[in-house]
Amino acid sequence: MRTIGLSWVCRAVLAMGLFVAAASANAGSVFSVTNGHIYTVIGGGIAQYDPQLQLIATLKLPNVTVTEGVAFTAGGHLIFSAFEQPQGTSSAMHHVIEIDHFGNVVRDKDLGIGGLDRASHIDIDRSGRIYVASRNGLLELAPDFSSVHALPYAFGRVSGVAIGPDDVLYATDQETGKLVEFNAQRTIQSVFSIGSVPTGLTFDGSGRLLAAVYGNSRVVQVNPLSGSVSTLLTGLSGASDIAAAPDGSYYLSYQLGHSFQCRSASDQLLGTGSSIEFSDSIVVAAFVPLPTAVWTGLPLLGLISLYRVRFQGHAKESKHI
Repeated sequence: MRTIGLSWVCRAVLAMGLFVAAASANAGSVFSVTNGHIYTVIGGGIAQYDPQLQLIATLKLPNVTVTEGVAFTAGGHLIFSAFEQPQGTSSAMHHVIEIDHFGNVVRDKDLGIGGLDRASHIDIDRSGRIYVASRNGLLELAPDFSSVHALPYAFGRVSGVAIGPDDVLYATDQETGKLVEFNAQRTIQSVFSIGSVPTGLTFDGSGRLLAAVYGNSRVVQVNPLSGSVSTLLTGLSGASDIAAAPDGSYYLSYQLGHSFQCRSASDQLLGTGSSIEFSDSIVVAAFVPLPTAVWTGLPLLGLISLYRVRFQGHAKESKHI
């Protein structure tokens, strides 16, 4: 589940964000999950921006050097991967961290994996199970972080993760150019070839499965029933990730995350932008419900989550991003 654009959803969220920003105490200094605001995963933590991408606050996490892949729980908590070395330990490991609306760490799970690759995404299914791209394959983490296990597929390098409307799980394999489909019971259902170094995935408002294909500089649509692949957009050097909004518009990052676009449901260009930090990063947006406990009585237009994936120097093969 996962920019900035000119669709009606974008405009509505911007307007809502301005209203909420005016109503919130401490806006501009204290990190909080605020309706309409934008959140980026940065090295060592999370940054919060207003709808105009003006920095409001940053949240740095102790002992964390790199963060990757972010998703929201149904309650509005942020979950992401982190390369973390807690005090008293001898080496850094891939952790999954959950923080609440005010940046407090709620859960922190050490996966026992000594590395974290770029473009290692996360998504959450309807039951709250968390799916984490890792060096040890695609992992399923319990909603309360109590257990973790790898799904039954030998990925070369797993990257994009997306849950479909029917709770079917999809993941891309950069190494083999495959899209792997797991049914609701999380056994393998299908495997498709979709291009060179596929990365991010999303389902748009009409149920289309869209994928950013880094190696081919394009965005494709995949038919999960037939396995057919059709090209929607080309000329997107370093196509990295893609995310859909509720109205069917979608957002994509390219040029290794330095540039992004907003496209309509009919694939027309609505707006463009560039990343705030000039770094090797991926920019993605996600719209998720905001819990009523945070802003009682305010319309729940959705929270934009914008994140950056940064690189720690692992897996520096040119065919990967």
